[in-house]
Parts: sequence; C-alpha cells; structure tokens
Amino acid sequence: MSEFSATDAGLAGFRILREKPMVMPAWAIVSLAISILSVVVMVLLAGPALMEVQEIAKATTPDPEAMVAAYGRMAPALLLILPIAIIGYSVLYAAASRIVLRPADRGFGWMKFGADEVRQGLAMVLVFLILTGVYLVAALAAGVFIALGAMVNPALGVLVGLLAVLGALGIVVYVAVRLSLVSPATFATGRVDIRAAWQLTKGRFGPLFGAYLLASVLGIIVSVVGVGVFFLIGIPLFGLGNTAQAVFEPNMTSMATMFPPVGIAYYIWNAVLSGVTSVIFFTPAPAIYRQITGGEQAVFD
Repeated sequence: MSEFSATDAGLAGFRILREKPMVMPAWAIVSLAISILSVVVMVLLAGPALMEVQEIAKATTPDPEAMVAAYGRMAPALLLILPIAIIGYSVLYAAASRIVLRPADRGFGWMKFGADEVRQGLAMVLVFLILTGVYLVAALAAGVFIALGAMVNPALGVLVGLLAVLGALGIVVYVAVRLSLVSPATFATGRVDIRAAWQLTKGRFGPLFGAYLLASVLGIIVSVVGVGVFFLIGIPLFGLGNTAQAVFEPNMTSMATMFPPVGIAYYIWNAVLSGVTSVIFFTPAPAIYRQITGGEQAVFD
C-alpha cells in the first residue's frame, strides 16, 4: 500500500475541472434535475407544511409539538424524495470514481447508469445506516453521561454535556472518515465490502480528514462566492428583497410562488455551482483510493 498527499487529494476536484472542464456542465444538468424533481415533490405534496416549519422556527419559543406535526405532514414527500436523491447521487458518486479510476470510460460527463451505479446506491445506503447507528449509540451514551453529571452537580452536568456532545460528534466524524473509501472501493472492485474499505483507511485518519477538510473548505468558499455573484447580478434585475427570498427563504406554497423569474434564475445558477462543488467534494476519495492502492495509471490523463 502506498501513502498519499492530503493536499493533492483535497485539490483533486480543481485539477479535474481544469483538465476535463466538460464534466462541470454535465454534472450541473444532473444536479439541476435532482433539485427540480425534489422541489416539485415538496411543493406539490408538502409546500404548506414546509412553510409552517419555517414560521415555527422563527418563533422566540418554537412549539415542538407543532413542529413534529408539520414534519409528519411532510413525511410522504420526504419518502418520495429519498429514492430521487439515492439514484441521483449514486450516478454522481460513480462518475467521480469513473473519472479518476477509469478516465477513458467517458460517457456523458463520465456518468452512466448500470451495475456500478446500483452498487453505489447500495453502498450509500449501508454507510448511512452504519453512521445512523453510530450516531444513535453515541447520542445515547452522551445522554447517560449528562444525566450522571447532573445528578452530581448541575454545573458539572453542563460541562459533562458539552464534552459528551463533542465526543459523540467526534466518534461520528471518525467513523465517517474511516468509511470514506467505500464508494471508490466498491466501484473499483465491483463489490460492496465495508470491511475491506475500513482496512484501507487504517492508520490514515489524519491525512484523510485533512484532505476532506481542505476540499470542504474550498467547496464552501466557491459556494459563498457563487451566491455573492448571484446577488450582484440579481439585485439590479430583481431587487434585493426578491433575490434574498429566492436564496434564503423561497416560498414553497405553490409552484408559481416557488418559481418566479428570480427563483428560476437562482435554481439554474445554483445548478452551475453544484456542478463545480460536486466535483470538488466527491473526487478526493477516489483520488486517495488510487494513490494508496498503488494504481499504475495516472489519476488525470
């Protein structure tokens, strides 16, 4: 097994965008399709409930019972959005591995739909279930420590609570990083093997975390700058209030209120940003996998 450069891995997405610029518009189209389908489902099936959630959250003392009831009304829409997200992101995750591990296998933006994508969907669901289980166990353990600390002294309970929450969060992050090579390993080997992917990350948590942190920070910067550019263009065209509402608080009561001209413009612009940030976020893991498994073919052809 070879080692890898966290910096090179964190910048893998930028190299791909420079060397293979046509990946961005292709991924932007798929990102737009995922976003539009999800939003249409939410607006048609749960628009009023979603607006109710936004109003409850604004209250000085939000009503938890009203919040739970509103989320309950949103459940059917969320259940329909879940397979849309799984299918869409399975295609993108497979494309991220394909562009790094099999760059000659082009397709539309290195995207296809076949056995590789089905396995990516299965791997994604398994990792989600594992992380959910880890989170629940960690949260339960944190709750026990908080209760014990509060029994001794209320002030101690607050301190213990803070440490317990940070510890639970750290455990979830650790497991997520250790499982981060499941996607490229599944693509490369043609089978979902959680244990093998876990072994690949053994003793490499620090560099892995550094690579993903670098990619995340850079991706967030790109997103923030992109939203800023939209404001610069949108304010003269649509006004400050309409532009801000489209970005931060879209009115999902109906299709007409969700997609006024400024809303349509923002969704198209956001798709372009997603095409860029998805490459930045998704390609470090396959780049790391290729380096540590000692692949003979260069990552970027």
